[in-house]
Amino acid sequence: MDITRRQALKVAAASALGAWGCLALPACSSQGTESSTASSASSDAKPRDPFKEVRESEDYSHDDALSSRVFKLSKHGKNVVVLMIDRALPFLLPFMLNEKPELAEKLAGFTFYPNKTSFGVFTNVGTPPLYGGYDYTPRKINERTGEYLYQKQNEALRVMPALFSDNGFEVTVCDPTYASYTDNPDLSIYDDYPQVKAISTMENVWDSTGSQQIAGDVLTARGFHEAFMKSYTVIDSLRTMTEIADDDTNTFMMIDNHIAHDVALLQEPDYIPMENVDNTAYEAQMGNVRTDSDGNVFSLADEISATHYQCNMAALLKLGEWFDYLRRREVFDNTRIIIVSDHSRRFEQRTDLMLGGTGEEDKLLDVEWQQAMLMCKDFGADASKLRVDESFMTNADVPAIALKDLVENPINPFTGSAIDMSGKRGGVETYASLDWDTGYNNGTTFMRGGVWFSVHDDVRKRENWTILDDERAERYWG
Repeated sequence: MDITRRQALKVAAASALGAWGCLALPACSSQGTESSTASSASSDAKPRDPFKEVRESEDYSHDDALSSRVFKLSKHGKNVVVLMIDRALPFLLPFMLNEKPELAEKLAGFTFYPNKTSFGVFTNVGTPPLYGGYDYTPRKINERTGEYLYQKQNEALRVMPALFSDNGFEVTVCDPTYASYTDNPDLSIYDDYPQVKAISTMENVWDSTGSQQIAGDVLTARGFHEAFMKSYTVIDSLRTMTEIADDDTNTFMMIDNHIAHDVALLQEPDYIPMENVDNTAYEAQMGNVRTDSDGNVFSLADEISATHYQCNMAALLKLGEWFDYLRRREVFDNTRIIIVSDHSRRFEQRTDLMLGGTGEEDKLLDVEWQQAMLMCKDFGADASKLRVDESFMTNADVPAIALKDLVENPINPFTGSAIDMSGKRGGVETYASLDWDTGYNNGTTFMRGGVWFSVHDDVRKRENWTILDDERAERYWG
């Protein structure tokens, strides 16, 4: 598509926003706050997808900023990709596969790890171990009292890029999570590694500043939610961001994206953003619920559940399109891909996974909130189907998985510790803290006021969770 045509499409999409300006969906903030306010919206207009005309174009990108190649994958080398999808929900995957069996074909070659925990319920606690390994669990972070949290976050963000670049890999980092605890990622944290290419993918995309979505109810909405559209645009543009090189370069790329976090109501059954969303007919057939192959039910009767289900589905469908593109371009087989999240979301639909009492003040943790997505496709993996592995995993396993057989006996360049999975032997300690805002939780240790747990073997069994320390009475906000 030529630039003029793409710009015209952007203008048309932007003009569809009209005057819709009030945030109407829950959990649409940058990282943690939730709102349940909704304004009424008319659903009389026929839904229109502003990108439908060019969606299947091989060189299509929503935005000129993403029309150039951002990172490289080679046909004859080893490629490693870490996709950190903030708040991707692993327990929804069986329901999504049952609704759309074709999704399993797009994920063929991957191994899904449903028995996995994060180390916290928000990004500030959940991402350091994801990027850096077991040296950055909340307990380890708090032991290092001589450094600020942002310094330890930056260090974790540098672990994999430093090791890969020092071992001859071409490295690209996109949108490093909470780098320097700034609103826009501080790319200068990689200045000591000139061979590392660091970029912000969402800085100049979807330029309809301030656009919001107005929800009429759980079935209808008008307008586009800007934060969601930025993330969606990036994932939908992965094809044009990817340079396919006919050489033997080894590459590493990691990216943070909020498509499953900054949620919006989407048009079903394609799960795409539309200026007018109306799912009345589809949900009349589905009953506002989804079932898995075992008959378990996930309700979509409220906005939080519906929007999170829809946006998690959109994330995997869009990633599946990119995987198909990599297959066509013959770089799928030699690319190791890790899809991981920093935490999940509480829905409280499974009472058997609620820790603590039944009263609002007695609730300690919805275990599903601390579960996190982990799917991995290794080099030369059998691409005939999607597999399931019930091994006990944590998101601190990601660096060891990414580096396996590529860097011999990898050592954390900042701590001197071996990067492996031994840190989970006998179980792990996690910290469920509601103090997600790095604007105030930014000292040398995580603020007291959460609950420390230990968990082992199977995170889906209540008896495997133990309360170690309940600090809620000490929480700053009371």
